[in-house]
Amino acid sequence: MARSFRSHEDLSFATPEKPGHRPGLLFLFANALHALWKPLGGTTELWDLGALALAALVYAALPWPWAAIPLLALGWLIVRSPGPGLAAIALATPFYYTQKPLGGTWLSHAEALVIAALIWTIPCWRRLRGRLCALDGAVLAFVAVGGAAAWIAPDRGDAWLALRRLILIPAGLYLLWRLLPVDRKGMRWAAGGLIAGGTLVSLIGLAGYASGNVVMAGRIPRLRSVYYSPNEAALLLVRIWPLAAALALHSAGRWRRPLLLATGVILMALALTFSRGAWLLGVPAGLAALSLLQRRRWAGPWLLGGALLAALVALSRGGSTALRPEVWQAAWAMWRDHPWLGVGLDGFQWIYPRYMALSAWREPLLYHPHNLVLELGTWMGLLGLLTVLAMGWTWAGLWRRATAAHPSPVLSGLAAGWIAGLAHGMVDAAFFLPHLAFMTMITLGMTAAYANSPEPPNGSEPGPYPHA
Repeated sequence: MARSFRSHEDLSFATPEKPGHRPGLLFLFANALHALWKPLGGTTELWDLGALALAALVYAALPWPWAAIPLLALGWLIVRSPGPGLAAIALATPFYYTQKPLGGTWLSHAEALVIAALIWTIPCWRRLRGRLCALDGAVLAFVAVGGAAAWIAPDRGDAWLALRRLILIPAGLYLLWRLLPVDRKGMRWAAGGLIAGGTLVSLIGLAGYASGNVVMAGRIPRLRSVYYSPNEAALLLVRIWPLAAALALHSAGRWRRPLLLATGVILMALALTFSRGAWLLGVPAGLAALSLLQRRRWAGPWLLGGALLAALVALSRGGSTALRPEVWQAAWAMWRDHPWLGVGLDGFQWIYPRYMALSAWREPLLYHPHNLVLELGTWMGLLGLLTVLAMGWTWAGLWRRATAAHPSPVLSGLAAGWIAGLAHGMVDAAFFLPHLAFMTMITLGMTAAYANSPEPPNGSEPGPYPHA
């Protein structure tokens, strides 16, 4: 069961109460940025990347209110150099349990970076006038319905926190993608940040697996990395590996091997989560989508191998899968009684015991109904589901337009990862965890930016990961 986004309990590598872990993980974050220094970008971007790494270290080390100074500097650097800046946000996205106290509240590093950058973009908001697209309207409608759902929630304090972390700040990240002048080279920077973040999560998880920092499911040790639940790690990694694979297949020279290695590391960590939802649904869906979107025929053997591996994973461990139909029945009854806005943001955990079947007594505390449609229906009702469908429909139109003339491995990998996540979300969480919300808005924002960016000459895409 995925933990709530509010948790501040003990967790290795990512505990807010242990200040030593915060600078430690930010140190890894800064070093991951520094690792991109030599092979990426031009001279200006190199200096900006170094400045981002230095400001991140200073921000990690200073307490509030002094931390506001390097944080504002980080925001200015993101606006000044959107490629490395958005890569930094993407890199920080998986580590939402690593938080820092700022002005009486806790903020993850990705949240802090988004807020700081938005402050510097306020004078630029007028740029959107006259160039709004249908996707912008769908995202705005989603935010409005989320606010209404927070208002009617049974615990309004938790609901406002959910609104901030799961809707408002991720929507702010989408706004950054729409406001900043991101070219296709900058989009590859951001894709590299996502892959670096997924690889770092995987390496931490594999190290923890080797040292015994696992979650036991019967006799099966499950990799959890920086999360409370192995399923949270799987929900992230199943969305990132298609992007790494797509870029590896379309890269040349020195980039192919590192990207293939990153893909292998991510898939190894994903396998060790023993997430049946990921292997039975997410990985096959990602493979099929990647094959179709890139018009390749190699997916057949991999789909067969993935299906066999998924069967072994499903047979190897017990769990709560047998309880899912009963949870879904309770969630459907809940949604039927609250059709328009559901039971409110983060209201599922408070209302579920009233609908819970007696045979489901072993798991009385659930934060979500383990199904994409029912998750949206119980948290935001029919109105929320319609706004998400509108976002998906308008995103698909932009994606087709963006890739019609010049197919992009970045957009193909993002789309395949999103499809894999939606498939996995049919039996688990799909949106209402911070890293999933951020990745959704990165996918939407990057597609909108790509569709509105000038086409590169001769069909080539500048920047890192050159085509073979």
